[in-house]
Amino acid sequence: MDENEDFVGEKTSVKMDESEREVKESETEVEESERGVDVEKEAVRLSVKVEKSEREVDIEKQAIRLSGMKNKLRRVEAYKKLKRLKKAERKKRQDERKKESEALGEEAPPKLVPRTIENTREYDETTVKDTPMEETTTNDDENAEVQWDILNDEFKTYFDKSYVPKVIITSGDNPHTRTITFMKELSRMIPNAELFWRNRSAMKKMIEDGKERGYTDVVVINENNRKPNGMVVSHLPDGPTAHFKLSNVKATKEMKVILNKI
Repeated sequence: MDENEDFVGEKTSVKMDESEREVKESETEVEESERGVDVEKEAVRLSVKVEKSEREVDIEKQAIRLSGMKNKLRRVEAYKKLKRLKKAERKKRQDERKKESEALGEEAPPKLVPRTIENTREYDETTVKDTPMEETTTNDDENAEVQWDILNDEFKTYFDKSYVPKVIITSGDNPHTRTITFMKELSRMIPNAELFWRNRSAMKKMIEDGKERGYTDVVVINENNRKPNGMVVSHLPDGPTAHFKLSNVKATKEMKVILNKI
């Protein structure tokens, strides 16, 4: 009985060894197949990169030759041809990237993000993001400061559109013809604007009267040598104020004459 038991035990151990070998062999086959797939994917990537680099070098060489052309007509034609070539090359690269992503599946490289002004803008610490009042915590000092700035912003009423702008347009005492013409044309361009003549009155008094009558902005035209040379725009009642330089001012009639001569 002991000999039979030993014989059976040896058989079972041999079977276990064979099954383990089969499992190991199957695992090695799976690993080798995975390695083969990885090698193929890497080969696809490298081939695409090599082809792309060669084409880019060729286009750069053509651009260098283009800059050396002295004949303008030939240079323009060559530039148009190069532009069409770049467009076709860009379309080809897009198709190649699409095929590459389909071939690689989940391991495909991430999609290229186009460069825009928004995603390339440098971060400015002084700017405030549009966050609702409910999301900000009153305990945080930084958020409290931001909310105070928003509530006390000079342009808050303008951006809220809580009022209709009403503008005063004026100048110095005794303005000359060209300045008066410019003021009249400016009053036609700016909505809800009115002309006011100084009549020796102080600017401070005019601004105080404008506040009482509900005016929101004042525009003052300065002149030199009988021509308008500056414009001051101020928001009532607390500013801000901006100064603009004027040069070579043309009235509408003068512009029509110039257009007829062309």
